[in-house]
Amino acid sequence: MCGSHAATVLCILLIPVPCLAQQPDTIRQPRVALTAGLGVSYAGLGAVGELYLGQPRYSVLVGVGGLPETDATAGFVGASLGLRGYSGGSESRLYLEVTGAYLVEEGDGDIYGPAVLAGYAHVAPNGRTFNVGVGAGRATDESVQPAFNIGFGYTWGRYRPR
Repeated sequence: MCGSHAATVLCILLIPVPCLAQQPDTIRQPRVALTAGLGVSYAGLGAVGELYLGQPRYSVLVGVGGLPETDATAGFVGASLGLRGYSGGSESRLYLEVTGAYLVEEGDGDIYGPAVLAGYAHVAPNGRTFNVGVGAGRATDESVQPAFNIGFGYTWGRYRPR
């Protein structure tokens, strides 16, 4: 009995196992992303579609969203349009974003707020996407206020040789 267990262990140890540190021969090149989140690019609480231009270092963002009216704040619906420039890398990258949001606020008319954000984006090999950004933007009273984004979603892409 002891000999058969030793043979089993030896067979398991001899099975080739890929090294975890080994780099794949291909990398995922992002093409289109869809995320849901909160922030200026999401026009409040909403969704953002992102189209990567040519090389995936630049993208165009389009967002739609809003917030319901509460006792503390007026509700609004809105849309945003922005541009992102990414650092190198295929999964984890830094970005700089310039976004403008046009919000229709109940009772107070229309407001427009441009913002500049710096952030971090991660696209896992399976396409799951996370991004977070902080910066500053123009508020409704013409003052400069903190701006942020946080979102989760999916990025579609194609694989290309390394």
